Amino acid sequence: MQIAGETQENSPVYIRFDKAKGSVNGFSGCNRFFGNFHNQDDYIKFNQLASTRMACAEAHKNKLEQEFLAILRDELLRFDVADQTLNIYKDDKLLLMFGLGPLEAL
Repeated sequence: MQIAGETQENSPVYIRFDKAKGSVNGFSGCNRFFGNFHNQDDYIKFNQLASTRMACAEAHKNKLEQEFLAILRDELLRFDVADQTLNIYKDDKLLLMFGLGPLEAL
């Protein structure tokens, strides 16, 4: 995973989409998050995001979580999928990059 150009080695952060329900969930570093998304063409908007409120003792994970959730709460983001990565942009700046992870039953 990359956030704002910084590679996150062994990052615990992940995001999962349920297109049929228009919902999203995942792990943001310290807490689980969930909400809704809407996409049209190559744009996506996340809304009604919420998360659990577990304490995060590790400062770097807390910072990662804050940065990650702040990006998702942005108004409108552009995305593309290339070479098994999901890339999320604000304007032309790459903010998030996720690699394909193992698929699990929801």
